[in-house]
Amino acid sequence: IVSSLAGSKSAAASNFGSNIPSDFASWFELPSPGLTCIPLLPLWNVSLRNSIGFSDSIDISPRHRADDAVELAFSDYSCICNIEGDEADADIIKRSMGPIIADGDHGSVRFANASIHLTGISDAAMALISRRDLHDAIEVYNTLLRSCQTSKRNNLGIVGRLIASTLHNLCVLHLWNQEYDQALPYGREALRIKTELVGDDSGYVSLWANLGLINYAMGSFQSALGAFRKAVQLSSREGHLTGRLLNNMGCVSFELGKWPLVESQLMQSLQMQKGASSSYTDADDMLSSAG
Repeated sequence: IVSSLAGSKSAAASNFGSNIPSDFASWFELPSPGLTCIPLLPLWNVSLRNSIGFSDSIDISPRHRADDAVELAFSDYSCICNIEGDEADADIIKRSMGPIIADGDHGSVRFANASIHLTGISDAAMALISRRDLHDAIEVYNTLLRSCQTSKRNNLGIVGRLIASTLHNLCVLHLWNQEYDQALPYGREALRIKTELVGDDSGYVSLWANLGLINYAMGSFQSALGAFRKAVQLSSREGHLTGRLLNNMGCVSFELGKWPLVESQLMQSLQMQKGASSSYTDADDMLSSAG
C-alpha cells in the first residue's frame, strides 16, 4: 500500500490539465483503515493508554482496538504523505472551486473554473492531512462533493465515480478522526454508488473492510462480521491482505463468543501472512542469486 501511494504522486503530476482524468481513483482515493490489522494487544505508546491501566488484553474494548487500528493506519499514511502547502491554498480552492461540467455521456469532465484541477484539490487536502488538520481536509472534500452534485450528470461516468471516491475519502477522514458514526453513512453511500455504476461490488474490498471496522467500533458485531466476510470473499485470497482481513474477522468473532471460529480465523490469518512473507523472501533470494 505504501509503495503504491508513493508512486501515485508522480502519476497525479502527469495528469494536470483542465479535464478530470479517467484514472483519477488510483491517486485520488485515500487508503482504507479497514485493511489494517486490528491489534490483538494494546498500543501502549498511544497517549490514551497512559491514563488507562489494562491488566489483560481481554479487558480492551472493541472501540479501543478500532482506535488503535485507525492510529496505525494514519501513521502509515502520514509517513509518505508529506506534501507542503499553505492553509490559504485550501481556502482559495474551496472558494473558487465552482461546478463541474460534463460534456456528453462519454465526453470530457472538467471544472467550470479553468484554474481548478483535481490534482490541486487532492494536494491541498493531503497538505492539510500532513498537518493533521482533518476537519479542514473534510471541508475540502465536502466542497468537491457539492461541486459534483451540481453537475447535470452527477450519477453517470466519471462524475459518478468522483462522487463515490469523494464519499470514500470523507469516510476515511472521519475514521482517522475516530468519528465512526459520521464515517458510516459516507462508507455506505460510496459502496452503493460504486456498485450501481459497475453493476456489482467486486473489487471493492476496501469499502467493505471500512464498513467492517466502523461496525466493530460501534458494537454492531454481526454487521461487522458480514462486512469483513464479504471483503475476504472479494480479496482473491491475496496473502497479506486476506490475512489481515481474517485477523479482523477473528476479533469480531471473539466479541460474538464464537470461539472455534476465533481460533481458525486467527490461525488462517497467521498462515496466509507468513506464506506471503515467505514468497517475498523466496523472490528476494532468487533475485540476489541471479545478480
